[in-house]
Amino acid sequence: MCMICVIAEAYRDGLPSQIDFGNLNAPQVTRSEFEKLRYEVEELKALLKAAKRFDVNTGQQDCEHEEKIKIIRKVAEFVGVDIVDVFK
Repeated sequence: MCMICVIAEAYRDGLPSQIDFGNLNAPQVTRSEFEKLRYEVEELKALLKAAKRFDVNTGQQDCEHEEKIKIIRKVAEFVGVDIVDVFK
């Protein structure tokens, strides 16, 4: 399994199950919670870029599965972090 998939799975599995990420406008969060999540997604983006380099250098590029990265895309969009360059 490529590193992008490993990271995406771990992130998805670590999210609180009570949050409906299908409807990201529903959760009521404080500004502090929002900023914390935004910071975490920025850090996740840096980690994913490193994983992408690893995958390319070990012949596993472009192996991520959309269902595994869908939640990352939704959360990143919600907090305003552009991750387009990670998943080209």
